[in-house]
Amino acid sequence: MSDSVEIVPAQERGLGITHDEIEYIKKALNSVRDEFMDNPYIDEARRVLTVHGYRSAIGSYWNAVIDDLRNKVLHRGLDLFNKEMQAASRGK
Repeated sequence: MSDSVEIVPAQERGLGITHDEIEYIKKALNSVRDEFMDNPYIDEARRVLTVHGYRSAIGSYWNAVIDDLRNKVLHRGLDLFNKEMQAASRGK
């Protein structure tokens, strides 16, 4: 039994992710705002992408987006957010 781990490209494992999709993920991770580059979720997404952890990279990127939205809501105030949400729900 070998101790080494073989890394098999996603296409060969039947994950159905294309080279273009991988490049799109890389581009998205490299084009975040400068002040957001040190977000731990972005860092994690970059690290797992290097070992072909595509699903994990996408999940980490999504977590970074949610974290950013949460921080924006908290920065601007929950009262303003709740007011906007009430206005949006009345518009339906």
